[in-house]
Amino acid sequence: MEDGADHEQQLGKLHKLRDVYLQIAKVAQEECPIASLQHS
Repeated sequence: MEDGADHEQQLGKLHKLRDVYLQIAKVAQEECPIASLQHS
């Protein structure tokens, strides 16, 4: 039982990490064009 709970916890952490990564990727995508425009 404990192993199962531990596995669930790890899955939860992975899902949170993925959500954070997707959020960062989305923001980076939106800011990259702006940044490249400012540099040119």
